[in-house]
Amino acid sequence: MNCAKWSPTNDTKVHTRDSNIELLRIVSIFLIIFVHQLSHGLGYNKGNIVANLFFGCFTTPVINAFIFISGYFGLRFKWKIFISLVLQAIFYSIIIYLIGILFFPNISFEIGLFIKSFFPLTTYLWWFISVYMLLYVLSPLINKGLERLNKRQFLIVTLSLLLLNFTLFFSIFLDVSHKNSPIISVCVNFIDFLSVYVLGRYMYANHIYPKKAFLKYFLACMLFIVTIIVFVLAFSNHNDYIGRVFRDNNPLTFLSGIYLFFTFKSMNLKYYRIINNTSPLILGVYMIHDHLYIRELLAKCVNFIYSISLNNTFLYIELIIFSMIVFLIAAGIEKLRRKLFKPVENSIEQYILHRLKFLKKA
Repeated sequence: MNCAKWSPTNDTKVHTRDSNIELLRIVSIFLIIFVHQLSHGLGYNKGNIVANLFFGCFTTPVINAFIFISGYFGLRFKWKIFISLVLQAIFYSIIIYLIGILFFPNISFEIGLFIKSFFPLTTYLWWFISVYMLLYVLSPLINKGLERLNKRQFLIVTLSLLLLNFTLFFSIFLDVSHKNSPIISVCVNFIDFLSVYVLGRYMYANHIYPKKAFLKYFLACMLFIVTIIVFVLAFSNHNDYIGRVFRDNNPLTFLSGIYLFFTFKSMNLKYYRIINNTSPLILGVYMIHDHLYIRELLAKCVNFIYSISLNNTFLYIELIIFSMIVFLIAAGIEKLRRKLFKPVENSIEQYILHRLKFLKKA
């Protein structure tokens, strides 16, 4: 497999990458869309509660699996890509806000909110994008630092980050009065992303690759344990703890994400054009479906589906189909944005890089 450095929006030379990892990225965003319909739309108390919790358990590892891709293959910071990501986030923030004014009766134009829409990354509009961009910006420093470590030092740094990450999980899990603020959320999520990234770099650098026969059993075991814990909490009326079990820095979901990555990496799947052409669209899909206003709209659609569904079996089939439709529409919008606004985006990038000539050397 080609293990060249990976970048978040690099759709050039897509044909050089095998499709198994690209498929993982697509599956990850689809599962995120699906679980968001359960959590943001239904809530875990509608439909079949057991099924809701079951699906929640089996979709939690995908965030860590997604970040592990970046860690395993390594991020390579480029100003052009950074500017492209920032412009993409600003585009969707502004456009969705303006569309919300037109089609949502409870949303009116406010100069403060309009100005705020120009700063989606610093206002934490999409928590994942904000934290991921922070990791991306710091990746040159992280990579250079890790390259200077010997094997023993690298292991100590990796284990220390994992210990810190898991300690934060148990501290938050056991603190009943804990309430997340945006700053705390950024810090906790960044430490989780950094832990996953550094672990990925360590495993790649030291050629650590779990045996294929072991992968499915370990992954199934981790998810089974998470499921048991969630159901025990649910049926013992400790519902406040359930959401915390689903946190990305839970050691069980953390390890499940890593082994989910290796499960896909072990697949004998070479190049498929449709997979590799769809994969670069997924950040746009995420931004569209998880914007606050779109999330509200999708929640109304999900509750309508719930109200007309014949039974719970049909409900989950309908939600899966609905999630597929959301994915396809969002991917189509992102594809159209790229086609129509790429010339404008390129002009802005060239203008910025021309004004800041020293950045071209990065």
